[in-house]
Parts: sequence; C-alpha cells; structure tokens
Amino acid sequence: MKTTLNPRILLSGIIILLGLIIAAVPENTTRPFMLTAEEILDEVKNGEQFIHPDQVADMIIQKDPSLLLIDVRTPEEYQKYGLPGSFNIPLDNVLADEWYDYVNQDIYLNVFYSNGNTRANEAWMITRQL
Repeated sequence: MKTTLNPRILLSGIIILLGLIIAAVPENTTRPFMLTAEEILDEVKNGEQFIHPDQVADMIIQKDPSLLLIDVRTPEEYQKYGLPGSFNIPLDNVLADEWYDYVNQDIYLNVFYSNGNTRANEAWMITRQL
C-alpha cells in the first residue's frame, strides 16, 4: 500500500519545525556599540579623550599619515586660525553625512581642536559613540 503525505500535513510540519528553530534561537542581544554614561565618565576621568600637544606637534613635524586634525570652530574662525593640513568640521556639522567617513573610522587618529573652549571635547564625546 502506497502512502502519500497530504500537502497540508507536510506544510504544517515544516511550519512547526521552523517555529521550534526560531524558539530555540537566543534573543538578539546584539546592539549597536554605545557607551554607557559611566563608561564615558571613566574615559573622561582617565583623560582618554586628550592627546598631549607635544605628541600632536611631533606627529605634525614627522608628517605622520595617521593624524587627522579636525578643527571644530566656525568656518570664519577656521579661515583665520586653522592649522595647515587640517579639516574644518564645525561642531554643528560633526554628524553630517558628508563628514561621517572622517569621524567614524579606525584608520586615523582624530584630533579635534578649537580655541580653548569646550567644542573639541564635545565633538569627541559625540563621535565617541560612533
């Protein structure tokens, strides 16, 4: 005697099997890399957001290709006081699409600078989450 499976029974079996597989997969615990407030605070306390000016000066003199100087002042201030070879990304535009590849990369050492106010530190905190 020849037995054939009813297509509905076969489809039901496949759906139940897929349901069991999905139930067995652990909940997606991955999330985009985001630092907690405590982690950022620890980095700030340890001074990890700063690089010594002598080290930056040495890198400039040595023409270190891994250094990326980013001036976060306004375009007007950058025109007057910008360092040769630096980029001007005003703080208000630091997350703009046109600058995303500059601020979110692991190839260069991003050094944000401004005129002694907190803009460079703010840019570091914003981009640190990237």
